Amino acid sequence: MTQQQTVYLILIPFIVWRLYSRTRKLIARQEARPGRLWFSVTLFPLLTLLMAWGTQGDMAALGSLAGGALCGIALAMLGLKLTQFDVEAGKLFYRPNMYIGMGLMMVFATRIAYRFIVMPPAGMQQGAAGEAAMQRLTSSPLTLFVMGLVFCYYAPYSAGILLRRARFGKEGEAGIKLQQ
Repeated sequence: MTQQQTVYLILIPFIVWRLYSRTRKLIARQEARPGRLWFSVTLFPLLTLLMAWGTQGDMAALGSLAGGALCGIALAMLGLKLTQFDVEAGKLFYRPNMYIGMGLMMVFATRIAYRFIVMPPAGMQQGAAGEAAMQRLTSSPLTLFVMGLVFCYYAPYSAGILLRRARFGKEGEAGIKLQQ
């Protein structure tokens, strides 16, 4: 068995388990926790900027990333409209739309799995071959579109939940019940 096959044998079950547990969480009722939401609001734009920087001026790749970002923002606005909010024991809870969450997870997982199978991880290659593999990843328009879609969905979606939580806090203090 080669080193690459061994790495795949170890990593694939771990990745499948993480995707499964993350997908279950995406469709479950969650408390609107500011720390986690702020983490998403700051991390995903930084990752998007990092991906844009990695395109090294390739306009096709940058355009794909921007297109994915615009679609992600539009999907986040739709997701916020379809999110169910409820209050229990003075805390705000939300349930994301199952179809949007599952769809995004499947598109992201499929694209990453494809790239992982077709192109060995850059860390498994030495020198110039590893650098070329990393450049192929950041210059793939479809991969960048999917990254832009996912990253720019979660940041505005989390920001929308934070806004709703802030509005709930003000309404809760005044004794007004949260409107759906």
